[in-house]
Amino acid sequence: MAKMKFWERFKISFRWVASLLIFMGVLEFANHLSNYALSVNGGIVPRVPSRLWAIFTAPFLHFSPEHYLLNSISFAILGGLVVLEDRRIFVKLTLFSCFFAGLAVWLVGRPHSVHAGSSLLIFAYFGFVVASGWFAKNWKSFFLAILIGLIYGGMIFQALPTEEFISWESHLFGMIAGILFAKILGKRGR
Repeated sequence: MAKMKFWERFKISFRWVASLLIFMGVLEFANHLSNYALSVNGGIVPRVPSRLWAIFTAPFLHFSPEHYLLNSISFAILGGLVVLEDRRIFVKLTLFSCFFAGLAVWLVGRPHSVHAGSSLLIFAYFGFVVASGWFAKNWKSFFLAILIGLIYGGMIFQALPTEEFISWESHLFGMIAGILFAKILGKRGR
């Protein structure tokens, strides 16, 4: 995708991100109609073996329209930047983050809690974009990392335990997953 003109890549990136946001929006609508049974039943419940599968569903579910809408903006920007760089990296990073961060939340999340929301992926995309600036060793990635760090740097504080109803575990492990994925790609030379 890097050899395409910028606007062609941008259109593809827009379609990918818009498709995922529409998919999550449809889930949000169905979830709302079910009184959020989808999130309760499809979210990560730490250390409950029968809910391990939810590491792949939880990042696409939310607990309210506001939760979905607030996450949509950052998902569009940060996810869009990753797709703009390379669709294959976006897919692999998304799957890696669901598995790595989702499993970490399942292993160490607060007991008797349900974790859902695309913030796990948002933090993974953030961690990846910023860390790629360091590991990729090229100026374009470096300046993009600085710009995103300046705009979204405050997100780091959301990866700390602050409010009981916010899954800081998803934030923290999502960011770690993104950084780890950038390091792995940096070693392989993409």
